[in-house]
Amino acid sequence: MKKCSVLTILLVNLLALFAFVAPAGAAGNRIVFSSDRTGTQEIFTMDEDGSNITQATSLGATSSLASWIPSSSSILFRSNSTGNYDLFTVNSDGTGLTNRTNSPGDESGSLASPNGSHVAYLRDDGGGTFSLNVLNLSDNTTSLVNAGFTGFWWLSETELVIYENQGSGWELYRMNTDGTGKTPLTNDTGNSFFATVSPDGQRIAYFYSDVLGSELRVMDSDGTNQATLTPISDSGISSTVGLPMWSPDSTKLLFLFNDTGSTNPLMRIAVDGSGLNTLGSITGSGLWGPTGENIWYSQPVSGFTELFTADTTGNNAVNLTNSGANNEIFLSAFVFQSGLNDPDPETPPATSIPSKPPVATLAASGTSLATATGSLLILGSILGLRARRTRYFIR
Repeated sequence: MKKCSVLTILLVNLLALFAFVAPAGAAGNRIVFSSDRTGTQEIFTMDEDGSNITQATSLGATSSLASWIPSSSSILFRSNSTGNYDLFTVNSDGTGLTNRTNSPGDESGSLASPNGSHVAYLRDDGGGTFSLNVLNLSDNTTSLVNAGFTGFWWLSETELVIYENQGSGWELYRMNTDGTGKTPLTNDTGNSFFATVSPDGQRIAYFYSDVLGSELRVMDSDGTNQATLTPISDSGISSTVGLPMWSPDSTKLLFLFNDTGSTNPLMRIAVDGSGLNTLGSITGSGLWGPTGENIWYSQPVSGFTELFTADTTGNNAVNLTNSGANNEIFLSAFVFQSGLNDPDPETPPATSIPSKPPVATLAASGTSLATATGSLLILGSILGLRARRTRYFIR
């Protein structure tokens, strides 16, 4: 029997997300994030240097997991202002607030498609059941893509890479957004999950785990040319965790690993397996800036979580929020208005699934830069490794 602790995405949350082109007509590199600096967690935007902070919501509730909708100045986020978590859109100036789902269940891990016409998201249907759905933003209609707890990432405007556990472990698939054409990409003895697609749409990065540990792998988008970047046996990295985040030029990845202490450093590696480096003293998940010349991450400061930027070696860090509050970036493809990055989940109930040794059973399509360090540790514990904290958000 395999005991499975499952994390819901959040965009997913994961990982997240998405697409692979910069939104047309976006002005500047405005960053969208959430913060509790006003007392409740609201949505804000700011310039890349931390200036010109603008508040987009004032809902007096928990609003988070925010990302830009491509080719627009609209923001996609979730909020429990109605009592449960619904998906909303709002213009960056605070106008046009719209409840997009307005359902009795909780929605999470929402991610806009590459051209911004659709949103994929995970819904809690109650009774321990979940479903992956796609929302058409033009008419607000929703269609079922896949039943069950499903992690995902956009591959194209009409196709997703998903990962799900059908009873024997987590595997990756390609699937059309209308629910057809489900094609296996992996068929391993362990578990394959937390997949993200390169900005050029040609490759997929993901984590594989078995009873010995976990490793970072890449493959072509059709499932061929699978390669291991951090082998369990010889890399010295016994537990890779979190969503792997692609650089804008599709040549490098950021990822966390669960070490034997409690630091969980952020690391960088090229897609050919070269250049494995620890990035300074960063101990939480990170994402690439829109030009690939810097990285964004969060760190605790005096009991709060602030957002930082640093160069690609992890040095020359700058505290951008410096707010004495908790700040969160959703690891999605559209954190930067005119750039791209990557997708989180929440925590559904643990279940027991037969077959395969105790390993991970997570799904993510987005991940918040809020409590990422701890959250990624959850992944480690799920993988049967040494994890110490639990939460998959990056504050």
